[in-house]
This record gives sequence, structure tokens and C-alpha cells, in this order.
Amino acid sequence: MAELLPTLQQDPTPATSLIEILVRPASYTFARVLDINPPVDFTAGLKALFPAINLVTLSLLEKAKFKSSDAGIVAGKPEVVAALIELWLSTSNTAVSSKAHTVLLGLLIAGERDQGVTTTSSQDRYDLPAQSLMWRRVFRDKDIYESIFRICSLTTAGHNGELSKRDKTVAQARLLDLLVKIDCESIRRPQIPEVESRYGVKEGGLMEFAALKMVDYEDDVLMHMTLIDFFADLLKPEHSVVETGDFASYQL
Repeated sequence: MAELLPTLQQDPTPATSLIEILVRPASYTFARVLDINPPVDFTAGLKALFPAINLVTLSLLEKAKFKSSDAGIVAGKPEVVAALIELWLSTSNTAVSSKAHTVLLGLLIAGERDQGVTTTSSQDRYDLPAQSLMWRRVFRDKDIYESIFRICSLTTAGHNGELSKRDKTVAQARLLDLLVKIDCESIRRPQIPEVESRYGVKEGGLMEFAALKMVDYEDDVLMHMTLIDFFADLLKPEHSVVETGDFASYQL
């Protein structure tokens, strides 16, 4: 079934629903997912056109978020991580994007789960060491890191194979939602200057891009309001990791 799903040409929902039921118990670990024969093609599942296949693939991948060693295995598969980020930011299906967000966040904080993650309840914001294999794969792998900028940047809107401006604003909102939860020093500092400079970022890393460069707040009222909400969350008293400075002086 793992081999068949990515190639199905008809509604796969009955099959995916069965798989969801079978793997739902906590006892069905990521090790068991990896033992499936033939092996699960995570990349094909994440790139499949059917949302049902995307969702069941995400459910299988989500099993890795409970142990840092399992998350490290996922991090060792750059093609899977790249497909996960592409799906999260680009899919038009809200349920799929929400699930991809949950899986990505879970994999990023997997190391903290082993020790008992700390979170600010009002924002579901996590304190991260930013040293996990998954973190390094997402934010220090040149191709994957650049894909976040490329997908969300309006400068590439409408280019061959790129999202429309409307779809890019959806991707922008998804990125802002994640950054509030994982805000820490490392995403507010340069990670790969070669990539960041292409998108007008000088010294603030992905946070500078998202907060100051990415959004067309003059012509897009909805994204203007989304950006205001983003700044409001960053500047809440409990969000102590944020230093005001550039963010506080930014004029909306």
C-alpha cells in the first residue's frame, strides 16, 4: 500500500483513512514506520496531488517528532525536508498546510521534547536550542533555506513554476505564524548571507526578511493587518527574546 498510494489515479481516501486508523496508536512508532516494506516514499507522498495522500504521509512523518533521534533521521533526508517545506508553504489545501505546520514544528522542537519543552501558553511559543539536526537542515542547508525565501518573496511572483502573488501572500502568513513560535537569536541573525543578501537582508536573517522585506504592506490590506498582528505578538511582554530596536521603529 505504501508503494501504491503515491501512484493512485482515483480517490485514495478509503485507503488513507484505513492507514490513519492503523498508525494512530502511540505504540506505532517511527521505527515501525521505517520498517514498512516496501519503504514509505515520503517525498512522493508529500508531492502527491491528492490531499488525502499528503495527510497520511504527514501522519507517518509526524511519528518522528517524539524522539530527537527520529527527527534526526528525517533531517538526514534533505529531499523529504524540502518537500515538507514546499507543501507547507505552497499547498492550497488548508488542512494539509496546517498538518504540515504541526509536523515541521514538532520536528524542530523534537530535541526539546526529550527534555521537556518549555512553552509560553498564551502563544504556544517554544524555547529552542537551535542546534538540532532538523534545525540545521532547515536553516543552514542552502537549498532548503533559500526555498523559504523564494516561495515567500513577491519578487518571484508569476515566474515560471512560481506561485501567484495571491498564493505567495498565503505562504507569507504561514511563515509569520511559524516564526512567532520559534523566535530565537539564530533566526534573527544571518545563517547563509549568500542567500539572505539576494532578498535584501543585511544582518537580520530570516526574521528581517519576514518582518521588514517580505510583505507588500502598502497595497495589501490583509497582509498589512497580518503583519501588524505579527509585530504585536513579538512585542508582547512575555515574548522577552525579542529586542525592540528595528522592529519597534518600523513604520506600518
